[in-house]
Amino acid sequence: MIKNSFEVLIRKWYSFDSQMAPILKHLIASIKDKNIFDTGDFLIVVQALEGYATRFRPDFPKKNKLITLKEQLESLWLEFSFVPFIRNLNIDLDIIVNSRHYYSHFFPKKANAHVADGIELYQLTQPLKIILICCVLSETGFDQQSILNIMNAYKSRT
Repeated sequence: MIKNSFEVLIRKWYSFDSQMAPILKHLIASIKDKNIFDTGDFLIVVQALEGYATRFRPDFPKKNKLITLKEQLESLWLEFSFVPFIRNLNIDLDIIVNSRHYYSHFFPKKANAHVADGIELYQLTQPLKIILICCVLSETGFDQQSILNIMNAYKSRT
């Protein structure tokens, strides 16, 4: 699928600078096969998405002085919604944000804030991985059609 653009893509991949390096490390860590899932796995994916949005999409529309995690995730979801799986996601961004704050900053659980754990946290993480993969593919130089083809092949294997 990429043989005509392989040279350009591989050069791009190996020329990523320190801005992209931690995001790539987090992506690789998130897709490695593991026997267990824990909150760290969720945090790796959310942190990589947040880092990607901050470093590579600084022009996302801002409602506040600083763009919120929820706004970043929503913008990334919209950017990659040409992928049917992403477009059809039914994820609650408030739960993702609440969970990220709870597990990352050890904030106390608020009575009205839903924080995911266990299988629910795992299920929230999986579509976020798909969005992260799309982010990296996009930054590598894949166009929308190529990303769509790759994600269709990826989804058929999972």
